[in-house]
Amino acid sequence: MKIRYFQLALLFSSSLIFAAPSIKLIYSTVVNDTIPDANGCSGLAIAPNGDYLASFNDRGDAGPGSSLYLVRSTDQGRTWGKPEMCILPESKTVGVAGGVFNYPDGALGMEKTRIFYDCEDQNKAIFHGNRDSAVELYVSHDNGKTFQLLNTLKKPSGALLATMGGITELANGDWVISTYIYPYVNREPDYPYGSGLYRSTDKGKTWGSFERIFREPDPEKPFSFNESAFAVGNDGTIVAFARIDSRPMKECTHFRVISRDHGKTWTMPEDTGRICGDFPRIIKLDDNQGFLMVCGYRAALPVLGTVTFFHSPDGMEFTEIGRAFYQPDNRHVPANSATGGVQAIMRGPQKNQFYVTFYAHDPKLPGRDRLRIEGNMIEFTP
Repeated sequence: MKIRYFQLALLFSSSLIFAAPSIKLIYSTVVNDTIPDANGCSGLAIAPNGDYLASFNDRGDAGPGSSLYLVRSTDQGRTWGKPEMCILPESKTVGVAGGVFNYPDGALGMEKTRIFYDCEDQNKAIFHGNRDSAVELYVSHDNGKTFQLLNTLKKPSGALLATMGGITELANGDWVISTYIYPYVNREPDYPYGSGLYRSTDKGKTWGSFERIFREPDPEKPFSFNESAFAVGNDGTIVAFARIDSRPMKECTHFRVISRDHGKTWTMPEDTGRICGDFPRIIKLDDNQGFLMVCGYRAALPVLGTVTFFHSPDGMEFTEIGRAFYQPDNRHVPANSATGGVQAIMRGPQKNQFYVTFYAHDPKLPGRDRLRIEGNMIEFTP
């Protein structure tokens, strides 16, 4: 009998020791379904008064004519009000993207990107036309009712500059913005186009020039690195992951680079062979529990693009631990693959709680793609 009790105790303790990290749903909601084709939800922030703010636009890839919207929640993301701000494009050949975020010092900010196209047609403009852009950084001192311009990121003309939303603080105190920039016209021969970052050494007062961190191993056969995210370890090591689009979709696994000198130098990109992810976002967990990544998982089954969560104990290798909870019945399977292209994540009210926004299809909605913005409050279990 004593042996049996010992075996049961050992089995129970082993299950605790080897339990895999996971996520569970605290609550879910529809953030917005009144703006047709709401998507591009890269903005999420907490105002000084505790309100949650979320931002999104109304056309895929911020195509020509798209606008940027801001909505507010006064109950930690359980319910959301109607859009209280709409940033319109100045013409039909301009699209507006970007979103709200919190600076590392807690201040409320907004990044606004205006994309300039050479035609009004969505498909022609996105897939065949030329693009230029301008990226501006703002700050709010009244809980997001108004925003004041702080900076404009420097870039050459005739190139598309896009940011991933938010700012990461490095161990040496520098602030960095994950970005990519590619030329369409007037290519400057010596400019370091590609995927990289902008850096501020004075807490956001000024921003330097673009720094490419994902170098092409063979410029004649480029991987075309673009969307990226950073994991900053306690020892200052930075691990950056980037999406590629140069292979069939399910084979576009993230590439990784590493810096141990606060981003001054980087290793050459290496294929992780894991996670075909759109718009990755990484957040550091408390108490040395590692890192949480969320992205649109291109290899997800049964529906490609499903918003998926991954965990890494050290920021190097990430493993899937769960998927988003989709309305109306909190399933892990979206209505179709119109999801996972852009998402945002921020800390929730309690330890290991996080709020996530993403877009998803609803066949009952109007619009070309019939999209809405959804929100999850999740809890991470180590």
